[in-house]
Amino acid sequence: MAKKRSRDEIESSTVKWTETVKALSQIINKGIIWAGIVLSVFFFSQALISFAGQKTDANIVLSFLADLKANQWFGYIVGGTGIGYGALQHNLRKKNITRLAGRVDYLEKGIDVDKGTSALAYNGETNNDE
Repeated sequence: MAKKRSRDEIESSTVKWTETVKALSQIINKGIIWAGIVLSVFFFSQALISFAGQKTDANIVLSFLADLKANQWFGYIVGGTGIGYGALQHNLRKKNITRLAGRVDYLEKGIDVDKGTSALAYNGETNNDE
């Protein structure tokens, strides 16, 4: 006859199982990311190999890319990443301000019903007439 498991044993095994599944999903997630990186590099190298020995318009682009040094590439990558990150943060900040504006207005009206509003729009921008 099978022994009946206690509630603590069942919870313990459930916790172990969920931790195992979580760890496995993290490993699979990292594997997918690295597989994407490896495939991207592979396909880029295959594209460059296909241009080898051919006289095409792509030679202009390739010669430009070959003339750039690694430190210049690093600077372009860091600069482009910084610009992209700044644009993303700007958009997220605008969305967050718009999301929270109604709540702040509601809470302020709860304290003082006759309170006037500022000239700020709900997205946080000032009035152009000022």
